[in-house]
Amino acid sequence: MHETGITPEHRPPNIIAPVRVKAQTITSPRSTTTTIIGCANAIGNVLPPFFIFKGK
Repeated sequence: MHETGITPEHRPPNIIAPVRVKAQTITSPRSTTTTIIGCANAIGNVLPPFFIFKGK
């Protein structure tokens, strides 16, 4: 099982920097996060991905 979160409103800033420098990005605390869960086992059985969206 693996869980990851994505932010659909994420927009990285436009930065001019040297090639070997990793740009820092800032996300808004007001943005929502969608969680994606995937499951698989050692013999290759898998479940479809499971999405968890923000509730009302």
